[in-house]
Amino acid sequence: MAAYTLPNQGQPRPTLPHQLYNPQLNDNETYTVKFQEIVRDGQSTVVARMKVPTPTGHAFILRRLDTGAVSLTTMFRAAFPTAPETMEKDESGWVKANYDLSGANRAGRARFAGTWVPSDLAQILAPAYKLDQILLPLLAAEPAPNTEFRRSARTVQEQQSSPARQMPTPASSQGAESPSGPSAPKRRRAESPAPATTTTPVKPPSKKAGTNTGTPAGKPPSSAARTLRRSNRTASPAPTPIPHTVVASPRSPRSPRKKAEQAPTPAGSDATAVADDDHEAIVEGPEADMERDIAEQKELVAAFKQQREAAREWNAQIQEAAVEEKKRERDEVDAPPSFNFAETTDIVPVSERALVSNKRVLGVPIQMTPQRRSVAWGALAAAAAAAAVAYYPW
Repeated sequence: MAAYTLPNQGQPRPTLPHQLYNPQLNDNETYTVKFQEIVRDGQSTVVARMKVPTPTGHAFILRRLDTGAVSLTTMFRAAFPTAPETMEKDESGWVKANYDLSGANRAGRARFAGTWVPSDLAQILAPAYKLDQILLPLLAAEPAPNTEFRRSARTVQEQQSSPARQMPTPASSQGAESPSGPSAPKRRRAESPAPATTTTPVKPPSKKAGTNTGTPAGKPPSSAARTLRRSNRTASPAPTPIPHTVVASPRSPRSPRKKAEQAPTPAGSDATAVADDDHEAIVEGPEADMERDIAEQKELVAAFKQQREAAREWNAQIQEAAVEEKKRERDEVDAPPSFNFAETTDIVPVSERALVSNKRVLGVPIQMTPQRRSVAWGALAAAAAAAAVAYYPW
């Protein structure tokens, strides 16, 4: 039973986000428990996992079979899938400060990510997460004997990338088979994990070449290996596949991706996780950070492109407005002068022009008043009478 310590003064338990409780969980439903084998740097650990639904997909509640501990981190995520990470850290810190968690999560390479609590403590904390009924099948689950557990994609990749750790060394196999007499080379070829047939032909090595390739560089050949090489030359001139395998496997180049995957998991980190049903490893370490950074950079680039397009459209509108303004000013300045003639015929009557001349101009009748006309006729009559008297003969 886990030892309980009273909380420190002024440090009460953080408030759980009950308003963010997972609505997909059902106490009356029994969820399936599956087992999975996780191998990290040669150390194998069997984990029981329970898959529960969430509004955005699904989550796992994990339990180690070697220590019986349950992951408090997965319990919190299954109960409150949308809660912020700070609330999860506060809850984990409070549990670490008030309970003894020693032995729940192993140290070194067998250490898993997150906070792991003993099964008794998990039962005490489960009612606060509303997982007391859901957690019972996971705590009682035990694998059947001689069960071949499912392995994650990362485990299979590590085993494929480092076959030298799984195959016996040439010295041990040769030492065990050397006392068997003439049939030792044949049995050694039958039990060798290397393929007997290759696509590229290999020339029979000479004595000097066989001495150099039979043992690794910097290590003197053993007596057993020397005996086997002598028996090979006497039994058959065909080359043996073991020197080719031993020389090729240690010197095979490894990519940085494989090195990063085979690196030991630091204690207390979040780089250890369990695979999903599709055998894909869920990485929460540097690769997840790199993917998150790439996604953030893509979002920033998309936002920058949108801002650039908006600025380009704004500048285009400003330029169009300036061009229209200049065109309007040019049209107003360069407009030709125009004069609209008013129709005045209805206002001023049209008449012939009066001719004015001088009275001394001949041929122009003199206009006289009636008084002057009578005077002129009287003078003319008097002149005619005077002329008649003068010229009349008496």
